[in-house]
Amino acid sequence: LRLPGEMRKIAALVRRYDVRVVNCHYVSPHALAWSLASALGVFPGTLIFSLHGLDIRTLAAQAGIRRGVWRRALAAAHAVVACSQGLAEETKACFRLSGSNIVTIHNGVDAAQLRALATARGTAAVAARGRPHILSLGTFEHKKGHDLLVRAFASVAREYPAAHLSILGRQSSTLEPTRALVRELRLESRVTLRVDAPHEEALAALRESDVFVLPSRNEAFSVALLEAGALARAVVATEVCGVAELIENGRTGVLVPTESVHALADGMLRVLRDESQARRMGEALQRRVLADFTAEATFASYDRLVRERLTAAAGDAR
Repeated sequence: LRLPGEMRKIAALVRRYDVRVVNCHYVSPHALAWSLASALGVFPGTLIFSLHGLDIRTLAAQAGIRRGVWRRALAAAHAVVACSQGLAEETKACFRLSGSNIVTIHNGVDAAQLRALATARGTAAVAARGRPHILSLGTFEHKKGHDLLVRAFASVAREYPAAHLSILGRQSSTLEPTRALVRELRLESRVTLRVDAPHEEALAALRESDVFVLPSRNEAFSVALLEAGALARAVVATEVCGVAELIENGRTGVLVPTESVHALADGMLRVLRDESQARRMGEALQRRVLADFTAEATFASYDRLVRERLTAAAGDAR
């Protein structure tokens, strides 16, 4: 019932601002309006979908006609951008796409801005804790694997009686279960859970940490991992999706199998037992991030993609 009105609004917007490119990030039902507008000629320009993980996995869980509609929309887009090569392959497989319009553009960070933000000391996250300090950043949800991390830290804490674990993240479904697990393992004085911390506080905690741990069960391409690299932190991460596109085991960090408490604990202990190697891995990761995963590099890749698609469209019009 609302469709004719939506198409009129899109047509008016396109005419008023001479819109030639639309890039839908975090693809959700709103993107279907643009897909239909493109198919109907209401929007004659270039349509790009950018995928970041949760969006495409939510769509992949749909079935029947809804799944078919999304398959057609993805196939018809002028370009589908995945934030990692792993996510690109996953998208092709899930929707049985040829992949001819799918490209990978990694996330990037502004290292100078991160360093500036990290100079502001945090409050609860960086106060009154022991050494070594282990840190993880991520929403309190199942896929982030905080339960695995807390159990693994219990093993680390036995070898390092002064060690402290901080987990900073947005409030979500696993916050209370994680708190309960900390109590069950009697780690209340050794583990800090900080909810909804400001970005600058998270970065300050990251700058002052000894090890950054990404225990995720699923991760398209972690921005927190890039931030850790920009600040030259030693990293332990699970081998999921796009993580291995950044972390080379033993050189820029330590990669461990997912869902393994034992492997996660061993990875952390490996870093803690050799400070010089940890420093070298952190510095190597920083060089990698500053060379290939900057905001400037991401912008340049998008700029190049848009120009290529506009040039192709102009050729088709002729």
